[in-house]
Amino acid sequence: MDYLWLIKGIDKLGKQPKILLLIQVYILVGLIGIFDYFTGYDIGFAVFYFLPISIIALTISGIHTIIIVILCTISWITADIFSGQPYTNIIIPYWNTLTRLVIFLSLSIVLTYLKKALLQEKISARNDFLTGLLNLQGFYERANLELQKSRRTKRPLTVAYIDCDNFKILNDKFGHETGNIFLRKAATIMQNCIRQTDILARFGGDEFIILLPESTNEQAKILIDRMQTLLNASMSKPDLKITFSIGLATYNTAPDSVDEIINKADMLMFSAKKDGKNMIKQESFDD
Repeated sequence: MDYLWLIKGIDKLGKQPKILLLIQVYILVGLIGIFDYFTGYDIGFAVFYFLPISIIALTISGIHTIIIVILCTISWITADIFSGQPYTNIIIPYWNTLTRLVIFLSLSIVLTYLKKALLQEKISARNDFLTGLLNLQGFYERANLELQKSRRTKRPLTVAYIDCDNFKILNDKFGHETGNIFLRKAATIMQNCIRQTDILARFGGDEFIILLPESTNEQAKILIDRMQTLLNASMSKPDLKITFSIGLATYNTAPDSVDEIINKADMLMFSAKKDGKNMIKQESFDD
């Protein structure tokens, strides 16, 4: 099921300053209470109290949700009493208050768990389940932003496409679990080599890609050389030589699409594998 519209709505609400969002919700509770009073006890108004509770539970959460739940409960019972709601027993208002409090609390708990599930789904949709790195979708989203930034700043960027040599032999000889351990270890080494501003993703199988914002071909080559050395030293097994072929494409002028930067780096990587593997093929592009 597609929850993207709900996730975007939560993100948009959550981007507001916390104090501003709280003020808006408090005003909303007050307005609902006023309308509840003027419409009288004959007209059901309970469903409208779900709105401020939902907003807080899906954005700020925590103690503020409890406060809004209590305020909504007080507002509802106060509107009933002052609008002339008749009671056959003095205990009934207290019972109604408790019942409404339980209903509101239950709603807030359900929505809090829903928020956590939606956020987890959002993370999962953009991350590789095996390594924890970005996946293809996550990389495209981040890379598009970097392309836009590069066009504005007129700064270069570099893309490294990395492929593991002999990974199929590793899987066939030692099993897929060993292959998975290998991929996680390789991902960790790459992550430790790059800067915080760099974008590392797994493209599936034994292929990885790194986007290096504001990196010239010389700067990128130094980083990737060091990374390849560490990978080769850490990944090889006594009876199997594991190496890495890398295509390195530097763009002095940002291209039109993420596909273009991926394809050119991929072609350079394929050239490295074709010419003997375990090497870096590098090229710069002005357009």
